[in-house]
Amino acid sequence: MVLAAAARWAAARRVFEDGKAGFATIAQLTGCGEASLARRVRREGWRAPQQTEITSDHLARLRRELARWIGRIETLGAALEAGEGGVDKADLDAALAAFRALEKAEDMARAQMTEDTIDNDAEKAAVLEKINQRIVALAHEFAAEIVDRGGGGGASGGMDAEPG
Repeated sequence: MVLAAAARWAAARRVFEDGKAGFATIAQLTGCGEASLARRVRREGWRAPQQTEITSDHLARLRRELARWIGRIETLGAALEAGEGGVDKADLDAALAAFRALEKAEDMARAQMTEDTIDNDAEKAAVLEKINQRIVALAHEFAAEIVDRGGGGGASGGMDAEPG
């Protein structure tokens, strides 16, 4: 019985870390509540799956978090300038470090989105080139058809003929 439970938890961890199931699914499979599962995840150090795609929603959240930290830094700075007691230098340093980290994360997110856009543009260019080649091939086929129908009568291929 203990081995079965251990195997079930090992499988649950593997599925979680691979990103194949979220908290709700794992909680249901293990018969554990989500809050209990979250405690176990923290206690045992399960690693959340790495998210590979950065979206505009991620950038928006980063910007909101940056704005929040900027406000915090401004408040602490104003208190220091006013000579108010109770401002902890460690608190200010932590806020500045968090701000720098978030700023760097936003820069990295932008860089990845730019790379993704460049990749998408290259893919679009390749598709458009294939479409262009097909259009040219169809135009050649159509021109050959016109020449064949007109009996090869001149460069216009019979297109200048008056309806009769």
